[in-house]
Amino acid sequence: MRLIHLKSHIRSYLRRLLVFSLLGAGLLSTVFLWADYQLMETLPAAQKAELSLQSAMLYILIACVVLIGGVVAWVLTANEARNKALRESRNNLDKAQQIARLGNWVWDLKRNEVYWSDQVYRNLGLSLHDNKASYEKFLECVHPDDRARIVKLVDEALENKQVYGIEHRVIWPDGEERIVCGAGEVIFDVQGNPVQMHGTIQDITERKRDENRKNEYAHLIYDLYNNAPCGYHSLDPRGVIVDINETALRWLGYSRSELVGKVMFCDLLSEDCVQLCWDKLGQLKKGGALSNLELNIRCKDGRLFCVLLTSTALQSEDGEFRGSRCILVDYTERRRHEKELQQAAVVFDAIREAVIITDDARNIVAVNNAFTDITGYTLDDVYGRNPRLQQSGRHDKTFYRSLWRSITEHGHWQGEIENKRRNGEIYPAWQNINVVYDKNGNVANYVSVFSDISVIKEKEKQLRHLANHDSLTGLPNRLLFFNSLENSLERARRRRMEVALMFIDLDRFKIINDTMGHEAGDILLKTVARRLLEAVRGEDMVARLGGDEFTISLEELSNTEDAAAKAGKLIETIRQPVHIGGHEIVCSASIGIAIFPHDADNAQNLARAADAAMYRAKELHRNTFEFYTSELTERAIEHLTLSSEMRQALERNEFELYYQPQFNLTSGRLVGAETLLRWRHPTRGLITPYCFINIAEDSALIDPIGGWVINQLCRDVAGWLKGGLKLPRIAFNVSSKQLEHYDVKGRIEHALQRWGLEPSDLDLELEVTEGALQHEERSVEVLRQVRLLGLSVAIDDFGTGYSSLSRLKHMPIDTLKIDRMFIRDLPDDPNNQALASGIILLGRALGLKVVAEGVENVEQLRFLQERNCDEAQGFLLSKPLPKAAFEKMLKGEGLPAIPPASLTVVRKPVAGD
Repeated sequence: MRLIHLKSHIRSYLRRLLVFSLLGAGLLSTVFLWADYQLMETLPAAQKAELSLQSAMLYILIACVVLIGGVVAWVLTANEARNKALRESRNNLDKAQQIARLGNWVWDLKRNEVYWSDQVYRNLGLSLHDNKASYEKFLECVHPDDRARIVKLVDEALENKQVYGIEHRVIWPDGEERIVCGAGEVIFDVQGNPVQMHGTIQDITERKRDENRKNEYAHLIYDLYNNAPCGYHSLDPRGVIVDINETALRWLGYSRSELVGKVMFCDLLSEDCVQLCWDKLGQLKKGGALSNLELNIRCKDGRLFCVLLTSTALQSEDGEFRGSRCILVDYTERRRHEKELQQAAVVFDAIREAVIITDDARNIVAVNNAFTDITGYTLDDVYGRNPRLQQSGRHDKTFYRSLWRSITEHGHWQGEIENKRRNGEIYPAWQNINVVYDKNGNVANYVSVFSDISVIKEKEKQLRHLANHDSLTGLPNRLLFFNSLENSLERARRRRMEVALMFIDLDRFKIINDTMGHEAGDILLKTVARRLLEAVRGEDMVARLGGDEFTISLEELSNTEDAAAKAGKLIETIRQPVHIGGHEIVCSASIGIAIFPHDADNAQNLARAADAAMYRAKELHRNTFEFYTSELTERAIEHLTLSSEMRQALERNEFELYYQPQFNLTSGRLVGAETLLRWRHPTRGLITPYCFINIAEDSALIDPIGGWVINQLCRDVAGWLKGGLKLPRIAFNVSSKQLEHYDVKGRIEHALQRWGLEPSDLDLELEVTEGALQHEERSVEVLRQVRLLGLSVAIDDFGTGYSSLSRLKHMPIDTLKIDRMFIRDLPDDPNNQALASGIILLGRALGLKVVAEGVENVEQLRFLQERNCDEAQGFLLSKPLPKAAFEKMLKGEGLPAIPPASLTVVRKPVAGD
């Protein structure tokens, strides 16, 4: 290109030189002609002719030179115009290439010479003067990752005679990366050999960037379309889904292929929305629009999804309806929220608690109906006012400062407060105040919820009274009494005075309560409480500890004799008859007395002392009082020791079973045995149940001990049966505590199953004391269950428990056992004669077997035989035997000789017969 420009400049210079030369020659010829003419005018004719011929030839020569020069000048001028046009064309091409950023190149394959247009240099970032065009230079500019592709394409083009095109990257010398589009074509000669390659390189960096931006924008639009919080879909004129975005698909649970082609209004909408939508579609066809139409769309899993639909019509240029574009807004949560708001509004006005809402300046903006009901103020009365209008005046400024400090620091306060109603009445309220913040964290509202707790406070007062007083008698209960006693002892300690504490227990109250009913028992307790209150001073305190136990504290006691005198008067007061339901009831009491500070220095120990003294009074005579002594404490310690040792005895297997035989008084045969428990203590020796059963009942050991007895009995019986022995009836005792509180039937069933015994193969008898039947409902049910197992039931110590004879016939019992106290003085004591005879007659009348226990001499035996008592046991016949000795008796060894009833002397009539 630079050589072409140089040749063009040379030709232009020569052309100008030739024109100027011709002009000079013509001017010179003109001068010569004029000079020649002037000279010829002065010459003679001959010279003039000769000179004219020479001049003519000269002129002809000059004319030819000028003509030739003119032709040459014309040719040169024409070439100049053509070259100018060519230069302009080249300039325009170069400009066009620069504008299009499209350069061309030629590669002479035979000479391996490459021509690049200026734009190629520019596209490669190279200067025109410092870089020679070559294929290798071009590859140097290509991005290293793209070179292999280009080489491969060029090779394929040379081999396959095909045009190639490729987009690739080039690296400019300054490191900038550009994108170019290259294309090339191979020129072959007639023999099919490649001679040249022509091609172009276009810088498409900006276009690619624009395309990338457009693609990114398209992807953005696509992402927005598919991930927008709203659902989008397009419908054709028939309502068929043409397109739908991912959000809507996600809501409904469908895939795109499942919905595209579905008729929106027929296939997806709930039945109640179908007709509505067809009507709205007609509105759309007329060029209208839909806004916030609430619809229920059926999801794939059958759920109804609530949306708000906004739709616009799509029309062609001539106004033809082409379909619609729809926007779906998830309305499920909003509708639920609206429903919740509606419910909240209902609750707001329906709840029983008063609600006050204030603005951030603490001015009331809303109250509910309960507020009006509680305070008497309506919303019109309080709107815009401060809630302090309710202040009762009973709280000081410190209280309110503390309240608002809690609200400011913690956003919350709750507590009890006294407010004032509109009518001036002051009432207690339980109030909660909470702060509501806006999205910027600033206070927007205060919400106060409170309830009138007047009724609760009154109930609390009643509950406090109930918590501290006995509900039946109205007397202070154990809690209040001991709190007051502590205060009394503290006063006595300061004044160096004595205080007497009395524990009062009604004698045989349980029998009265069970035989006459709980209502009668309650009347008796209230009567005793009233009499005790009337019998003491105002400063003394009377309390009911529970059941039939009362207690009295006597303050500022002068001496113990005063306490004794007061106890005696109380016993006489209690013994006064009480008329209940047409019956006259006389109830005695046992009183234990402990003196502070002699017997104890605190309320708990003083109570223990009085309690121990009261139990001593009951053990001795009843209907009396006893002062506490140190021996009672020693006895209590003994009880604790025995209780602890009993637990160890169970673990060490120190208990044993003895069997006392029972004999038929007619035939003298061994017909039964009573199982008796013995404790072989490692240091105390053999201990009878009389010494420890009561302690076992008080320390909750009666159930495991009773269970041991039943299990051991079944074990012995199983061994005897396995040895082939024929067994008589075997009786065992169950205490009243076991019947009341433990699963006796379950214990028996478990033991029988454990030792493989069937009740039908045995003759087992369960003995209970008469007192155990006082808890009639529980005890009778247990006895019925035991009899269903196949066991018989006997009442032990009959005659000592004041059983109701009217109910005795309904009891599930088989045997009556006469208590030994009625046998002891027979036949000399006429009262015992009458009682023993009566029990025997009663048993026969009720069809019950009668067994006498405690028979110790022949006279007693004969008395019982004469009155046809069925069976007897006692030391006269046999003392209780250990297992081995009783086993010998079962084998017929060591049986006592009992004279049959037919050999006894006919008795004389005695009192009580």
